[in-house]
Amino acid sequence: MWIMKGAALGIAAVLSAATARAESQPIDIADDASWVHEDTGITAPPAIDGLRRFNATSYLPNGANNGFSYSSEDEGELLSLYVYRAGFVDVAMWGDVAMMSMAANASYDGVDYGKGHVSLFGDDRIGTDSGIRFVMPVQGKFRATGLALYALDRWLVKLRYSSAALDPQALDARLAGLVRQIAHAPPARPAPAAYRVEQCGKPIKEKKARRAALDGGQMLVQAMGYSLIFDETREKAERVTAPGPVPRLCRDMLESQGAMLVYRPVDNERGYRIALGDSGISISVSQGMLPDDGETYWAALSNGSAVELYRPFDGLPRIEQTMDAVSDESPVAAVTRKPEGGSDVRILALE
Repeated sequence: MWIMKGAALGIAAVLSAATARAESQPIDIADDASWVHEDTGITAPPAIDGLRRFNATSYLPNGANNGFSYSSEDEGELLSLYVYRAGFVDVAMWGDVAMMSMAANASYDGVDYGKGHVSLFGDDRIGTDSGIRFVMPVQGKFRATGLALYALDRWLVKLRYSSAALDPQALDARLAGLVRQIAHAPPARPAPAAYRVEQCGKPIKEKKARRAALDGGQMLVQAMGYSLIFDETREKAERVTAPGPVPRLCRDMLESQGAMLVYRPVDNERGYRIALGDSGISISVSQGMLPDDGETYWAALSNGSAVELYRPFDGLPRIEQTMDAVSDESPVAAVTRKPEGGSDVRILALE
C-alpha cells in the first residue's frame, strides 16, 4: 500500500503548500529571445549549436523549477535544460537518482545500464569535479542518451541529451560541449567534488519506532534550522569561497521499498534520505537539532522552496513508517521560501 502512495508522492510532490500544488505554466518568451534565470544567470537561448528551442515551461512558481526543450531540425537530437531547487543540493545523490531513472525509462526499447560511463567535470568557478556526466547506449529511436548535472549555489542545473546518430563516446563529447555553452553567473562559492554513489554494503537496520511527544520548543528549533538554510543572503554577501561539507552517501536498496531510492551516509545509520522522483523532491529523516533531543528523529519533506516537518519519532523510523507519516498525516510545522529572500515559518500544530 505505501509503495503505491510513494509513487503518487513522487508524481504530485505531496507538499500541501500552495507552491507545490500549482500546475506547470508556459514561460512567456519570444521565439528569438533568451531567457535568463535571475539567481544563477543560467541562460536558455533560442538555439544552442544547431538545436532550436521549442518549449519553455515553469513547473513551480517564483522560478523554482524551469525546463527548456531543444531539438535538431530532423529531430535526431533532443536536448532538455532544467534549472531547479532541490530539498538537498547534492549532485552525487541526484546524479545517481537521474541515472537510475534513465535506466528505468520505459520509452527506450532497450537499456544496457552496465555499459554506461560516468565522468566528473567542473572548474574552479563552479567547483573542481563538482558535476556528473553520464552516458549510455539505448535502442529504438535514439542510439545513445546522457545527462549532465551540476550545482550553482542552491540550484541544480541538469541537461538531458539524446542522439539518433552518435554512439555513447561521441555523445559524451557532444554533451560536454553543450554544457560549456550554457552561460551562467559566477556562483557565490564553488560546489564540493561529486562522486559515484555505490550501493550500501548492507541494508539499513529497520526497527519500528514509536512516535515522540510534540514539543513546541523542538518544533520551533527544527523549523528555524530550515529557515536558516533557506537564507542565502549571507553567502552572497560574504562571497564564501570554500565548499561546505557534504556527507558521502550510499544507495540503500531494500526489497520492501520497491522502486523508492533511499540514501544514507556510508559511515553511520543515523538518518536517511528518500528521493521522490528526479526533480529535487525528497524526504530527509534526521536527528533533532537540540543537544538533548537524543534519539528523536524528524521527517522533513522538501522541494527546496518549502519544507514540511512531521511529528517526530522516538528512534530511527522504518522507511515504511516515514512514508506513511508523510502521505497520511498533516505536517506540524512548515517553512516556505520568500521570493524576495528569507522565509515564512509556521508552527502548524499550535495554530
